[in-house]
Amino acid sequence: MRDRLRRAAAGLTALSGGQHWPPAGGTARTWRHATVADLLRGDALTLVRAPIFNRQAVDASRGEAAHARTLTAQDVLTRRPASGPAEQTGEEITIEAGDVILPEILHHGAGVARVAVDADAGHLLGRQLYLLRPDPTRFDPWFLAGFLAGEDNLNAASTGTSIVRVDVRRLRIPLLPLPEQHRYAVAFRRLHAMRFAADLANRLADETARVLSAGLTEGALLPPDTAT
Repeated sequence: MRDRLRRAAAGLTALSGGQHWPPAGGTARTWRHATVADLLRGDALTLVRAPIFNRQAVDASRGEAAHARTLTAQDVLTRRPASGPAEQTGEEITIEAGDVILPEILHHGAGVARVAVDADAGHLLGRQLYLLRPDPTRFDPWFLAGFLAGEDNLNAASTGTSIVRVDVRRLRIPLLPLPEQHRYAVAFRRLHAMRFAADLANRLADETARVLSAGLTEGALLPPDTAT
């Protein structure tokens, strides 16, 4: 376990260092923007949500559908695989690679948008999630996800106090040519990998500390010689 922790920490260090992030210059860059509502009208994006009624657990006899899981809002927030049971509505939304998924409710002021990868494809969209399916000839999904999850963007499109809901149609996206989108997409994808590595290192650190603490308190381990 400690070897896994060391490898995870080394991976996080490699992702978080050695990369030059040049400043934009004396003033921040500005772009022409469009709202998600505008892009929906122009068929650059498709917006879907899971139905919220008549849900039942999927019967195992349904075959292939029984192997699907439901991607929950918590899965998106924690960057984990789909974990919810498959649910039968008759109107299930099946996730495709390249979809961009974000929670309806903003948690602790922090936003996240998830780009569905091959491992997510075939699973079902859970409740309280928005799914945006971009036209790949017009938008890079990683570019889209990065700007959708921008803190200022989410705050401007949110309402409520104790429960803060995001109106996805009010979110704004810069209108950039695809080659420039791809440059931003590479950067956003790297940041996603860094967060994922940090999550893994944190989980392994917690598990390692739990096991070592149990060993000490149960008498199976002695403190290391360097303990002070």
